[in-house]
Amino acid sequence: MTAADWESYADRHRGAIFGIVGAVGGILQAWNSRGALSPDLLNYLALARTLLANGWNASINGYWSPLYSWLLTLPMSLHLVTSHTELFWVHGINLGIFLGAMLCFHVFLSHTLRLAAIRVGPNYASWARIETWWYLSACAIFLYATFEWLPNSLTSPDLLQAAFLFLSAGFLAAILCRDRAWPNYIVLGQALALAYLAKAAAFPLALLFFVMLLFLSRGEKWRWGKCLSTVAAFAIIAGPFLYVLSKKEGHATFGESGKVNFLMYSDGLPKFWQGEGLAIGANLPSVERICENPTVFAFRGIPPGVYLPSYEPSRWYAGLVPRIQLRQEFSNLRAGWHTLEAMAGSENDLFLGFVLLFIISGVTTGLKAVKRWWFLWLPAACGTVMFWIVHVEDRFIAPLIVLGSVGLFTGTLMLGTRKPRLVTKVLLALLLIQGGKATINIVKGIASSGVSSTRNAENIVAALEKVGLPAGSKVAVIGSPGAFHWAWLGRYFIVSEVPESGKATFLGTGAPERERLYRCLEKTGAQAVVVNTEVPALLEAGWQKVGLGETYVKILNKN
Repeated sequence: MTAADWESYADRHRGAIFGIVGAVGGILQAWNSRGALSPDLLNYLALARTLLANGWNASINGYWSPLYSWLLTLPMSLHLVTSHTELFWVHGINLGIFLGAMLCFHVFLSHTLRLAAIRVGPNYASWARIETWWYLSACAIFLYATFEWLPNSLTSPDLLQAAFLFLSAGFLAAILCRDRAWPNYIVLGQALALAYLAKAAAFPLALLFFVMLLFLSRGEKWRWGKCLSTVAAFAIIAGPFLYVLSKKEGHATFGESGKVNFLMYSDGLPKFWQGEGLAIGANLPSVERICENPTVFAFRGIPPGVYLPSYEPSRWYAGLVPRIQLRQEFSNLRAGWHTLEAMAGSENDLFLGFVLLFIISGVTTGLKAVKRWWFLWLPAACGTVMFWIVHVEDRFIAPLIVLGSVGLFTGTLMLGTRKPRLVTKVLLALLLIQGGKATINIVKGIASSGVSSTRNAENIVAALEKVGLPAGSKVAVIGSPGAFHWAWLGRYFIVSEVPESGKATFLGTGAPERERLYRCLEKTGAQAVVVNTEVPALLEAGWQKVGLGETYVKILNKN
């Protein structure tokens, strides 16, 4: 097959090429990560079970958004899930989310390229030679960003939110393509609502999209009515959740995750702070402080396997008002900058490719062209700043990098029609580098696919049963529970806790004080106490190691 034949084939089947290559990579990554999970997953699984057992109102949570847990209920409701197959279904659902994200990105990119074709006007013949290469390069950027920062092993709703953000941007582009029919406005609102239900951080971005829509629809007949239909579509889908959540929290809110994260990262409170050092001012009917030095909290009515401070942290931070602490905020911004810098460093080929295309296009004309695609890179920039102020992780920024890259590259590529051969070579290099990095990511996953995050949890459960603590028993924990999947697998009830701030106090006390603490924990119904520590020498006789890590257990009451 000659180069011309390959170019013609790629032009006719570019969507199929993306679909096949992406699906193969996604399936391989899902298989490689079949035994992996993130700590956040346990909270979403708990929400799913709460929804099935106790209904809609009981499953509303101020910190964890609902859409991902709703998807997890699908196999549960059909009674297909057991403790041994739970992760299999989770990774299967994540694979479905990935394939859906691919479809949403294809829709987004197709509308974007159609808009570019309209805008290049008489230069369409030259644009046609560039278009397919840019499509494939953009798909490679998407695949690398997904495999690197939003992998199947993440077991969180970040890719789900990204899919609907891509779909929303696609319908913005469709509206600019003069497809200003009412359904496009309505679907835009629905996509934004689903992005918000996936993660609360999409709510401010949805407001930005609404404002942008007003400018992008200027001169359109029934402009205000169509824009209001977008808002109405958003409200119909997201409104019930917003209402119930606000009612539960006692004030108007679209989610408490931003507030809690700001208190943790910008105000410097410990993660899952439990009021240590202060009287608890919030109404916490499921929590009681029963001992001091170290502090012991008793939990009541908590589902098995659920760790309350991580399951609903907004309870602990209720009533606190975030305040900017300049020194802590500067430290937080520096940490966020390091994350952004690391991500930019891994995408230096993307930056270099953009600079080359910008030079080829001409600086002055390039700036004007990029400015016309502000509706893509502006949300990406605003979203990045939003996360940077509060807390940055690569999984938060990954979809914004892809969205902004499409806007910036498309603007400069439209001017590259004067030198299509040179531009094509730059895109080919970009395609090979981004595609190569995505492939390396998959290959590295194959090499480490034998590692299972659940193996140690299963070993801990088996060891606990061996020492006389059967599944379903009540336990207490000292400090952060660390890898907490064992409690979920064994359906252990976490009935009390010494918070992380009291762990050092416990390890430094003598035998009489420890006995007092154990008696206090026994009053909560705990049959055993579990601790993770790197210095087991500080534990007295009676503590037993369980599992392969640094988890130790002491039986308190076998009755």
